[in-house]
Amino acid sequence: EAGPTLTDALRGPTEEEFQAWDRRDPAAEQHLYAWDKAHFAMLQGFVHDLECFEARMVAAGEAVRGAKPGSPEDEAWFRTKRALILELDAWQKQLFASHPRLIEDSKAVGTLLEAHELVMFELPQAYNERDSNGIDRAAGHWQIVMAKFRKYGTSLGERPTSVTDAHCKRMTKP
Repeated sequence: EAGPTLTDALRGPTEEEFQAWDRRDPAAEQHLYAWDKAHFAMLQGFVHDLECFEARMVAAGEAVRGAKPGSPEDEAWFRTKRALILELDAWQKQLFASHPRLIEDSKAVGTLLEAHELVMFELPQAYNERDSNGIDRAAGHWQIVMAKFRKYGTSLGERPTSVTDAHCKRMTKP
């Protein structure tokens, strides 16, 4: 006697299977919000670190606006940009080495990663291409990302703060 035909095997899910897939988790993302609320100061410290990196990248990029390709200023930008990117990459590696489950535990991590990518790729590319519109777009994107984090923190009942010069100075000390 023959087994099930290919048509029988490929019939698709039953109504019970559809209902099982569509069930709602009553707790949903509540554990993420609870974790973020309990660790908001730490998350805000990470955002402050990224704000310092962004300020340093913008300052280095603005210093070479209008410089000719291959000029000493352009070479200084290349060295500074490379050092900042390596430092930022090491910062991210250290972040995930210190907090390996951050991606699972936090809802705010998406905003952190968006800010990181902006400073690591979008800003340097705009300054490399001497693209005023790209620089303005990156600055606008940065404001949106920071506003998202502040709004999220406020929705958790926290009071997001601004980065201080002292925080950035502590970061640049060896």
